[in-house]
Amino acid sequence: MSALRIIELKRLRTKPASPKPPPTIGERVAKLRKRKGLTQAKLAEAIEMHRSDLSDLERGEHDPRLGTLRKIARGLGITLSKLVEGLD
Repeated sequence: MSALRIIELKRLRTKPASPKPPPTIGERVAKLRKRKGLTQAKLAEAIEMHRSDLSDLERGEHDPRLGTLRKIARGLGITLSKLVEGLD
């Protein structure tokens, strides 16, 4: 059997990559916060939230309420729609 045929057979046997799940709200907040160059402490201070609560949210320890999401969006200088964009 030729080397090309072996490579082709191996390629066919491999499982296709499963689609990446959408980010969680916490992952989305962390990504946008970092993109803006903010630390957890700076964002938490700006939105009058405890840093540990923001950390818990980013790690998925609890789901935020709508009012909290609005404050986070405002602190990041984006709309609420932009914050939740791409989430299921």
